[in-house]
Formats: sequence, structure tokens, C-alpha cells
Amino acid sequence: MVGQLQSQLGVTQSQAVGGTGAMLQLAKNQLGTDTMSTLSGKASGLSSLLGGGSGASQGLLSNISSISGVQSAFSALGMDPAMIQQFLPIVLGFLGEQGVGSSLLGQLQSLWTPAK
Repeated sequence: MVGQLQSQLGVTQSQAVGGTGAMLQLAKNQLGTDTMSTLSGKASGLSSLLGGGSGASQGLLSNISSISGVQSAFSALGMDPAMIQQFLPIVLGFLGEQGVGSSLLGQLQSLWTPAK
């Protein structure tokens, strides 16, 4: 998934990892640990995105409880917060390929779609 983000969106590896990590951290904080366990069980490597990265990105990710936190993390990584909308189909597509159910994908999509 990180490779897909890099090739399709032209972001660096650290931006791909950090951006996805921010989105997953929001999901973890909003949907709970059980839901994240389900996700991580289906898609190997997700837990490393949540825990991966440098100390700086750890600080960024730990407090994300709303989409604005994800937008701040994208900004801190040097990306336009609007990039979340470009990450969204790639991340959801990857999770769907891993067997994550449509109801959970729907929850994630609504969680990760910034209010207009």
C-alpha cells in the first residue's frame, strides 16, 4: 500500500507511512481497539504503520481524535491536507482487497472524509 501511494501520488515513503498512520490512528481512536484488531488481523502490516516512524511522527500520531488532527499531520509531513482525499481510495481499496468488510470500509470512509 505504501508503494502504491508513492507511485500513484508522488509522495515520499515517510509521507505515505505518516499519512496512512495518521488516518489509522484516527480510526483507532474513534472506532476502538477491537475494530483496529479486526483491521490489523485482515491487513498485515497495518500495526507497523500505526507504530512505525520516528519519535516526531509518534508525537504527531498519538493525539489524533478528529479529521482535523489528520489534516494537521498531513501538513506537518509537508503535504496539503487535501491529499487525504487522494489517500482515501488507495487505502480503502487496499483494505478491501485484504478482505475488510464493506460495513467497516464505510465507517472508515465517513471517518476519513473531511466535512465540507
